[in-house]
Amino acid sequence: MKRFTETAKWADPWFLALSLDSKLAFWYITENCDGAGVWDPNKRLANFCFTRDIDWDAVKSELGDRVEVLPSGKWHLTRFVDFQYGTLSADCRPHAFVIKLREKHGIKGYPKGMDTLTDTDKEKDKETEKAKPRFPTKEEWLAESAAKHPDWPPSDALGAFNYYESQGWRRGKSAITRWRACIETCYANFKRGGMKSHGNADQRPNSRRYSTVADYSNVKSHGVEMPP
Repeated sequence: MKRFTETAKWADPWFLALSLDSKLAFWYITENCDGAGVWDPNKRLANFCFTRDIDWDAVKSELGDRVEVLPSGKWHLTRFVDFQYGTLSADCRPHAFVIKLREKHGIKGYPKGMDTLTDTDKEKDKETEKAKPRFPTKEEWLAESAAKHPDWPPSDALGAFNYYESQGWRRGKSAITRWRACIETCYANFKRGGMKSHGNADQRPNSRRYSTVADYSNVKSHGVEMPP
């Protein structure tokens, strides 16, 4: 397995201050841990490779916060991921594997600068979702229309709704952001058609009826502006 190594460690005061056993152990662990910097201690094999018995308790004490002993008993090199990969991203397949390894080992938190779907991307998605305009269902449109304008025939209201649906709730290249304003404009269009009385108090108004998408799409021919 190929991985980066810090050639300047031989001039690092921290590394130089380690005992010989701790230098060997640290070097060995960095080359035998997994992609998340976790080593499953095989002290017998390590001692065999060193041709000497290592005091592992002393090594752990000397390495200090560079090593974290996990509940499983495995050793975690706390700076390994940051050194090997820099900023992790869940969109990068090799990085995604490392992220899964960390979760498998139960390592809490993320290395400094880590960019994952758990934090940054999900926050961005939430903001994007908030900014999206919400369009009504047919039932919502008709209920709102009836509540505000009881004299507006449901067939006209439905024709208006069908028109906007056919346009993808867009006016030209711009998305409609205030669908309730569309109701007001369409109702105003209906009222402009005038009232025709036949001496019957229950007579419904006689207006331009836009009961189909094709009818409503011709609304501009009457000189009426559509709402934004």
